[in-house]
Amino acid sequence: MNAADPEAIREAAGTLGFEFVGVTGADPAAADGEFLTRWLSEGKAAGMAWLGRDPARRSTPKAFLPEALSLISLGVRYYQGPLPPPPDVPAGRVARYAWGGDYHAVIEERLEKFRGELARIFGPGVISRPAVDAQPLLERAFARRGGLGFVGKNTNLIRPGVGSYLFLADVLVNLEWPADPSLPQGCGACVKCSAACPTGALDEAYVLDSGLCIAYHTIENRGDIPRHLRPKMGNWLFGCDDCQDICPFNTRVGETRWREFRAERGPGAWLALGDVLRLRTAEAWKKRFQGTSILRAKRAGLVRNACVSAANLGFVEELAPELEDCLRRDSEPVVRSHAAWALGRAGNARSRGILDRAHGGEPDPGVREEMEAALDFRP
Repeated sequence: MNAADPEAIREAAGTLGFEFVGVTGADPAAADGEFLTRWLSEGKAAGMAWLGRDPARRSTPKAFLPEALSLISLGVRYYQGPLPPPPDVPAGRVARYAWGGDYHAVIEERLEKFRGELARIFGPGVISRPAVDAQPLLERAFARRGGLGFVGKNTNLIRPGVGSYLFLADVLVNLEWPADPSLPQGCGACVKCSAACPTGALDEAYVLDSGLCIAYHTIENRGDIPRHLRPKMGNWLFGCDDCQDICPFNTRVGETRWREFRAERGPGAWLALGDVLRLRTAEAWKKRFQGTSILRAKRAGLVRNACVSAANLGFVEELAPELEDCLRRDSEPVVRSHAAWALGRAGNARSRGILDRAHGGEPDPGVREEMEAALDFRP
């Protein structure tokens, strides 16, 4: 099925708020698929086992939609200005993409309208399928091929003059247009992102080692964060923007026009650690973060992260009651073990007393071992 006037899709996308549009063919992204397979074989996916399920499918649009002839890549900014100052209480940082509402739901709603526009413009024979991050498709690879930007050394898609604070989405469609030209790689000799990464997750240019990535550990990792990484995580409570904040392409970027991504629609840039540490039930956690990307971390993961942030920021003494409650009463071993670690980092009589009193009643051997290591720690 052929379609005329590709500008019509740009106009339709722009009307719905999508700022950047790129078109490419539906043929496989073979080199990107090979890179993914190699990346997986080297263990760089860490605990994200789902990425290894039929990885070849992710680089093959026709596996996603057999009738596909073209793939439309869409981009929208989520940047909303400089980082605001932290509140007057101990607080952890939230990655910029999660300041507002959950982008999956927000973008999916507009994608459905966009698909409706395609059918209106090109007729009822249009077959299309959308993808927003969660679907098995290499969105960044096709966005690069469709000219939305280039992939930088920090592995993010970068659009010159716009930066990398972008949400991406795709629509596969049984219409055919000329492909947009791709952009040249633009990082040059710059290695600022690698130097800024506190854990070394970007020591190899263009390759992310998820097992060292703060964003992975604060969002996707459901278990213990490796002890040697915890002190390097700073005040990051959910995600990490270090490699983007330092990027020269993000020096002057425009702010998002989508109200759904504004901080008033979500948790904002900071979360009070005490409030997070007091979240004891899934119901309370869901009520607090409903409609936001924070839900991705799960309750135990977010409280675990708050324990680490409290220690790294030097707030263990101030938050000792909350940390003790985590240690003695939280239902999840991962929370209790990280509360023990945080208390141990204080290395004072009060925290040691809390650990001593809790040790005898702890049923989980892994948590008891964490308590013992915390008692042995000398700051």
